[in-house]
Amino acid sequence: AIPADKDIEAKVDSIVASMSLDDKVGQMCEVNVDLVCADSLVDGRPVTDPAKLDTVFGRYRVGSILNTPLGHAQTPEVWHGIISSIQEASIKYIGVPDIYGVDQNHGTTYTAGGTLFPQEINMAATFNRDLVRRGAGICAYETRACGIPWVYNPVMDLGRNPVWSRLWESFGEDPYTNGAMAVAMVEGYQGDDPNHLGSSNVASCLKHYMAYGN
Repeated sequence: AIPADKDIEAKVDSIVASMSLDDKVGQMCEVNVDLVCADSLVDGRPVTDPAKLDTVFGRYRVGSILNTPLGHAQTPEVWHGIISSIQEASIKYIGVPDIYGVDQNHGTTYTAGGTLFPQEINMAATFNRDLVRRGAGICAYETRACGIPWVYNPVMDLGRNPVWSRLWESFGEDPYTNGAMAVAMVEGYQGDDPNHLGSSNVASCLKHYMAYGN
């Protein structure tokens, strides 16, 4: 377990105490990035809409946004523009940063020109934890370079039936293999120091904790 930091906990308590009920409810909400993007491209790029930012952050106090504009990979330059405007609005209206997440399930899939790796089922077939750790480290570096601090990965489903959808996103049916590979992947994303995410690391969110039945 990560030991508690009294200074950080005191700061968190102070921030939460200053929030209204609407602020707290909004912080529990996560919406798709398209809800803050403009309806038209600007110079061929997706951009945020100030009016939509005002609604999402100023009115609804939303705490988290996910996914990629237009549903496909964007360049680091586009990502920086999108993320910067979102964070500026979150700080302006709520006083705390937004937490932005993407599904980089097998490499930097949401970044144009990013490094791709095999799906988790294929990585598990190598039985090579170092390979998994190194791949996650590369993904973390490229994701953080876009200003994105959070990835929804690794997938911890236990896939029991090969005909079910998205089975390839899991490390397979064996609990031990799933656990061992997931540990290596989290270490790759978050680095060696559990108390500090460096400039080349991202926060890792394990999902979905589901064992498929027959």
